[in-house]
Amino acid sequence: GNGNKDFWVMKISPLGNKIWDHCYGGSKGEVLRGALTTSDGGFLLAGYSFSGISGNKTQANKGPDGTSDYWIIKIDANGVKQWDHSFGGNGEDELTALVPASNGGFMLAGSSNSTQSGDHSQSSQGLNDFWIVRTDSLGNKLWDQRYGGTDDDFLIELTNSNDGGFLLGGYSFSGIGGDKTQDCWGQSDVWMVKIDANGAKQWDVRFGATKMDRSRSVIQTLDGGYFIGAYTNSLQEGDITDPSRGVYDGWGIKIDSNGVKQWDKRYGGTEDDHWHLVMQLSDGDYILVGHSQSGISGDKSQSCFGSDDIWMLKLELITVLPIELTRFDVQPQNSGALLEWTTLSENGSNYFAIQRSLDAETFDSIGMVRGAGTSSIAHDYSYFDENPPITTVYYRLKQVDYNGDSKFSDVKAINLQSMN
Repeated sequence: GNGNKDFWVMKISPLGNKIWDHCYGGSKGEVLRGALTTSDGGFLLAGYSFSGISGNKTQANKGPDGTSDYWIIKIDANGVKQWDHSFGGNGEDELTALVPASNGGFMLAGSSNSTQSGDHSQSSQGLNDFWIVRTDSLGNKLWDQRYGGTDDDFLIELTNSNDGGFLLGGYSFSGIGGDKTQDCWGQSDVWMVKIDANGAKQWDVRFGATKMDRSRSVIQTLDGGYFIGAYTNSLQEGDITDPSRGVYDGWGIKIDSNGVKQWDKRYGGTEDDHWHLVMQLSDGDYILVGHSQSGISGDKSQSCFGSDDIWMLKLELITVLPIELTRFDVQPQNSGALLEWTTLSENGSNYFAIQRSLDAETFDSIGMVRGAGTSSIAHDYSYFDENPPITTVYYRLKQVDYNGDSKFSDVKAINLQSMN
């Protein structure tokens, strides 16, 4: 070892036999938080370092002695160091996650309380902010961005988005201000920030209740939305639709591509249960991995071997209808028929085709009403059919998404002969 703590990397064979191991670090201490394979068969290791120039670290500390900086080190397939870079400012900079970016580069992400100094090109929004550093394939900084509110905001994880951007996830103590557009429900809330490929913020959204709610993992899902693995000790309140199982429970939140919540599920036993990693299988099912201190209780079917066990859960794919239609009524008005309907939420909703039939089997489209796109608020709609046949008439709605998917409402019948 080089100092207090080092990055320690071991390469093993498919059968689990050790091929080599190496330590990397400086004189004070390093914490490894992630690694990526690179196109040349090597690896990029990323974390944070408290060391100055010493050991494997070639750059001086960016802040006062003993503060932390992001630190990345590139090794070849045999573990031989090729280069290293550090990024930071005059405070604490702690890298927690990294993903590959375009052109062989990297996106480094974590939290920082540094002010505008060193590698920080922007001033602090509050206390700790989300801070990302975009590098090229050789680890040289291309740009940096920070996102936060007036209080502490801690970035834990990020994921690549299929539009070339990124979704940043963590938790926030901040109210409305800076980059935060929604107030805190309680002590801390899950906070997600969507950015484009150049770091420009596109949207942010928070999820939580009155106590402590924190995200640990986020992935993009097969439908273009995102799934967030979190944990909470809040009750059934705020954004949480399931009752508490124990002390802390695992909390899964499914959102669409615009950050609108589609559903949430809570899992746990009577003690502490946290998610650390979420994955989606090719069939759409989810795997949740975390740790549990609970015995057989709640959602937990096996007792603990010790005080704290790894706990895995598999969830079947939950499908969400593109709209939530809560009302569809037809009533006579003057010599026509008035159709009224209400949606509570819509996802990619393009339009409603109004369809009419005399036999409840063969329907013809007689009009169209534009949908609300993607919305999580209630919308009221109406359509007036001016000259329907004077007999029993059947109506239905055909809702069509932007992607061409469609579904039908229930059929409503109205007898117009009784009007004349």
